[in-house]
Amino acid sequence: MIGGNLVHWARDDLGLALDAEFSISEERARELLAQIAKTGTMDRLFMELAAAYGDEMRRIFAARVRNETELEAEEQDFWSKIVQITGKYGGRFPVKHWLAKIVRC
Repeated sequence: MIGGNLVHWARDDLGLALDAEFSISEERARELLAQIAKTGTMDRLFMELAAAYGDEMRRIFAARVRNETELEAEEQDFWSKIVQITGKYGGRFPVKHWLAKIVRC
């Protein structure tokens, strides 16, 4: 379910329209990262974060990869990594910028 389907899966899990944009406040995003760091799981909190930022992160990946298979692999690695490193988020950057910075590494 990770990868290209993640955003749709997350939105469906949250009961959101699959084709509509979904956003959260910076405060909510920081709260989600803190909670994900505590649980270390891809639960409902993670789904909310992915629903809010997944499309934008996918666009960044798509600009640098060559094919759909590579895109899916990059995304899977990215979202798995986020769950593992949320505790390292120091709050120096907005959450969206922090995520985008990790995508670009």
